[in-house]
This record gives sequence, structure tokens and C-alpha cells, in this order.
Amino acid sequence: MIRIVTDSTVNVTRAQAAKLGLQVLPMGYMVDGQRYLETYTDCNGSFEALLQSKNFLTSQVSFESFVSCFSESIRRGDEVLCIVISSRLSGTYRNAFAAAAQINSAFPQGQEKVIVVDSLSTAGGMLLLCEEAIKMIGQKLTLHQLAQQVEECRKKISVVFSLDSMDALRKSGRIGIVRQSVSTILNVRPLLRCQDGAVVSLGTVRGRMEQIRKMMQEIKHTPERIALNVPQQSASLPMLEQELKEKFPGVFIEKNDFGPVLSHHLGRGLLALSWIEK
Repeated sequence: MIRIVTDSTVNVTRAQAAKLGLQVLPMGYMVDGQRYLETYTDCNGSFEALLQSKNFLTSQVSFESFVSCFSESIRRGDEVLCIVISSRLSGTYRNAFAAAAQINSAFPQGQEKVIVVDSLSTAGGMLLLCEEAIKMIGQKLTLHQLAQQVEECRKKISVVFSLDSMDALRKSGRIGIVRQSVSTILNVRPLLRCQDGAVVSLGTVRGRMEQIRKMMQEIKHTPERIALNVPQQSASLPMLEQELKEKFPGVFIEKNDFGPVLSHHLGRGLLALSWIEK
């Protein structure tokens, strides 16, 4: 059997992961010298207060964690397709790739037991890709065939998101991932896209309604499924969900919060809209 492994920036609940059969490895973070592990979105506790600390550091899934996970799957007689956050946003892909190479070195060339795929995304976009991979397992594909199909499927997935401000991105030191200039006017919200695994600017919007309208305009055709990532307490959640239901009636929309890692880098005012084309 092929197992799908991902990292915690996929931002799913424990029940979602269990239903999908998705194995989620935790990212780490440290606040004022105290270490934490990011887990399922309904198991992270009240982390919002921790985000205010000036001493908040995040860390990728370790090489050792990947080796342990891959080894255990192989001991059970399984193969692994590992789908992780974009290599242009985190070093997690590098660790997963190195761990897979170590595991595969015990097997003849062409008979690898672990393949790592760069999602070129994160959060809802990565979740949609993992869901597609899980559906494809039922097609009786080999591990290599599955990896190729998943890499093709990436082309059908899009992610746009907007922030209340650039403050969190600037404080986290990740401002360099945005390839184009973004306004820093306080009452203007940046609109961004995850493109080829990197973050690019789509400009700015004024006000919450324009923010929602511009995000939805990026969906050019009726999608197969939509993944919406919005903090549960956000005033924008019901508005955005209602607009999506009216524009795309019958299209399944799955909603998830964000965990502490992406919240630290992007802020709790984050709205993200991901979709997969038919």
C-alpha cells in the first residue's frame, strides 16, 4: 500500500487526517526558549498569545523525523509518497528528500520505496494535492506513476491569499519571498499568489469587501473543489464563504484554520483561497 505523508502546514484537523488516511508530521516552533510542536489545527491549543512574542522561531520537519516515519512505513510493508510545503518557502523539502535518499539507498535503483514531491504550495493548496494523491491510490498505480500524476496535478491547483498587513511577514524575516513590491500603507491589504512555489504580488486592495471580491476574481472557471483557510474568529469567513457559495453553487468548500507556523509568518489576519480546476 502507498501511504501519503505531509507536514503540518497542510492545516487539517485530526478527524480530517484520520478520514483521509493522511500522516501529518509536525513543524516545530520555539517561544521564549520553550519548544512546541505544531499539530492538527484543532490540537494546537491557544497559541495566538504566543504570536505576540518577539522571540518566536519556527523550524521545519527534521531529517530524523522523516527517516523515522519512512522507516516505520516500510517496516509495515508500505511505500511512501511524501508531499510537503514548497521548497521555496521552507527547508522541509530538503530534509524529506535527504531522508528518502537514505532510505532508498538500501534498495536497487528503480525500486525506491519513498518519493518526495514538492507541492509548490502549502495549506489549502497542499491539502487539495494530498487529497488528489489519495484518490489516485485507488487506481492501482505504481509509486513512480503516482508521483508523476501528482506532479501533473499541481498544475491544476491555484492559491491566492491576502493579509491585513505585511507586518508579520516583515517581522518573520520572510519578506524576501515576495518577488514584487507591495504597498506598506496601513489601510491597504496586499493580495498575493503562490506561483511556481514562490509568493508573488497581485497588487493591493482597499477594504474587506474589495479584498474578497478580488480574491474571487482570480478563479476564472468553476472549480472542482475549493479549500478555504481563514482563522475561525475572522469576520471575513462568513462573507467569503457566502460569496463562494453564491458564485459556485454545488462546489464543495472545505474550511480550515491556520496553525501557529503560518500564522507567525503571515499574521492572523490571513485569508487564503485555494482551488483545483476540473
